Amino acid sequence: MTVAAVIFSRLDSQRLPGKALKPFAGRPLLGHVIDRALAAKGPNMVIVATSDRPTDDPIAEYAAREGARVFRGSALDVLGRGLACAEAYGLTVLGRICGDSPFIDPDLIDRMLAVHEEVGVEVTTNLFPRTFPAGMSFEVIEIEALRRLSDLTDDATHREHMTTFIYAHPENFRIHNVTSGIDGSEKVPLTVDSADDLVQANWLIRRLRESNKSMTLDNVLALAREWRATNPVENKGRVL
Repeated sequence: MTVAAVIFSRLDSQRLPGKALKPFAGRPLLGHVIDRALAAKGPNMVIVATSDRPTDDPIAEYAAREGARVFRGSALDVLGRGLACAEAYGLTVLGRICGDSPFIDPDLIDRMLAVHEEVGVEVTTNLFPRTFPAGMSFEVIEIEALRRLSDLTDDATHREHMTTFIYAHPENFRIHNVTSGIDGSEKVPLTVDSADDLVQANWLIRRLRESNKSMTLDNVLALAREWRATNPVENKGRVL
C-alpha cells in the first residue's frame, strides 16, 4: 500500500487572498500544514497538490523547499487534480488534507489510516457525519474509488470540492466514518479562512508554546473554546 498525505492548496482564496503563504507564529500557513503532515507516521510521503497556473508557482516552490513533494494540475477540477496526482506518484491510497488546516493532528491521520486498512472500505472519513472541527478533516480514499468517482460525475461543483459527490451518493461507495467522541467539537472551527481566523491561529499556537503543551486535538480545542468565549468567530462558508 502506497499512501500519501496530499495537501490541496491554492493562492487565490476569495475570503483571504494569498492565505496559503500568509505568515503567523513564525511560518506561512502552508508551512504549518506541511509540518503537521510530515509528523504523521502512516503516510509514505507528503505531497502538495496545487494548480498549474503561474499564480501558484510560489506554492510549488515553497512546498519543495519545505520537504514536500509537489504535483500541479487543474485549478478548478480538484477531483481531476487529485486523481492525476495519485497516478503520477503511484499511490494506492490518497489521504486528503485541505491547505487551510494548520492544526490537523498527525495522530488523527495515523489513526484513520490504520482504521482504513483494518476495516477494508473504499473511503474512510470523519465528515459523514462531521463530529470533528473544521480544520481536522481527513479523508482516506482508495485510488480505484477515486477513479470511479471521476467517472460518475462531471458536475463542476462536485469536481471542485472533490469528495462531495461521495456523501451525496453514499450507495456508490463503501464508507467508514470516524467520530471524535467530543461533544460539540464540530462547532469550533480550526481552519484559517479569514483574517479573524489568522489572528486566532496565531494566538492558539502562541498559547500552546507558552504553556509547553503539545498540539493535540484536545489541547487545541480547549484553547479554541477559550478564544471563542471572548472573540466570536463566524462559521459561514466552511465546507471542510
